[in-house]
Amino acid sequence: MFDKGRAEVLVVGAGPVGLFAAASLVERGIDVAIVDAEWRGTGMSYALGLHPDAMALLETIGLAEPLRSAGYEVRRLAFYDRQERVAEVDYAAVDGPFPFLTILPQSALESALEAWLKKRGVEVRWRHRLADLSEVTRPVAAELHRWDEETVGYPIAHHERIVEKVIPFQADFIVGADGHASFVRRRLKIDFPKLRPPSLFAVFEFEADGDLDHEARVVLDERGISVLWPLPGGRARWSFQIEDSPEIRADRIKSRLSQLGRWVFPALDQDRLDRLIDERAPWYTGRVREVVWSVAIRFEERLAAGFGREAAWLAGDAAHLAGPVGLRSMNVGLREAGDLAARLAKILRGSGGPELLSEYDAERKREWRRLFGLEGGWRSGDGAPAFVRRDPLLALSLLPASGRSLDALAAQLDLHPEAPAPRAG
Repeated sequence: MFDKGRAEVLVVGAGPVGLFAAASLVERGIDVAIVDAEWRGTGMSYALGLHPDAMALLETIGLAEPLRSAGYEVRRLAFYDRQERVAEVDYAAVDGPFPFLTILPQSALESALEAWLKKRGVEVRWRHRLADLSEVTRPVAAELHRWDEETVGYPIAHHERIVEKVIPFQADFIVGADGHASFVRRRLKIDFPKLRPPSLFAVFEFEADGDLDHEARVVLDERGISVLWPLPGGRARWSFQIEDSPEIRADRIKSRLSQLGRWVFPALDQDRLDRLIDERAPWYTGRVREVVWSVAIRFEERLAAGFGREAAWLAGDAAHLAGPVGLRSMNVGLREAGDLAARLAKILRGSGGPELLSEYDAERKREWRRLFGLEGGWRSGDGAPAFVRRDPLLALSLLPASGRSLDALAAQLDLHPEAPAPRAG
């Protein structure tokens, strides 16, 4: 129990991956504490979709149907090579009870998971930052800092965080689901190298006029990738890959900023959205009634050299970052969280040994190396669209799916793995 300063597992980070890790552990009878350095959950975020495999995981704790009701089902993904529609994939080819992509805000997923935990007596400890870890052998000794804000400064006041309380905490295992700047990963001294240069996207969420008929659309041209996502509640989202520019840098200087989760990015105006649509997707005839929010956001591809050691393990963005179209980092992270929870529960209840965690590390790295094209490889067949033949790995990154669902969608583009897919775990 948190108030006793002890739990079997301490989950660090209360985003979707950390929350699902905690829920999966609670479902297996494990005593869990979950902390997050922020004062609340995500307000708006880029993450917006659940893969079929992720919905199947959420079904195990009874949340799939409520989330399905709150979301919007994308059943097809259309591809445009410049202005011409050249291919589509249909989620009907995916085996299982959820042959679609479920589009909903990350905040809705987080709220559902947090409520599930609270109903079972587990409260997320917001404003609790992991400040230190001992050597990561069982049991792990951690130091948590509970913070508050105070107003300082004259004549211009501003807020500063102060440490309100230092809390010694002990756990058999630590799950680091604390995002790309993971304290747990840094404490383990695990390298987190960039795999490719970062890409910059202009993202606009807006009130839309017109129905996209359960279809998302991906446009490829010499300027990069553009994606149109239908959202619940009559909204839609355009994401355009763009070059950095003096105009974007000026927005940073002028503090025209939007907050996305805990991070702040330059905001963009509707005139820029109108120009981008005219240039990149003139076939789009829907009317933009009102831009709700917009950002220029940079995406990276990274993969940790390892997923943990001894009693501290990683899942989600703490271990990998991926491009924005495939929606993979969170979705595969949910599967990692469920897999890791099952392994930790077996160890804690005496039905498994540390080799389970060595296998977790090896399988997760193998899967991500395959997704990033670092091993295994992907090949296009003679019937593949031109954009797939030009760059099979790029085409793979544009498919919002993972595991066996990814293979089912890729096959529709005549795109196939060189080697068998790793066990999903």
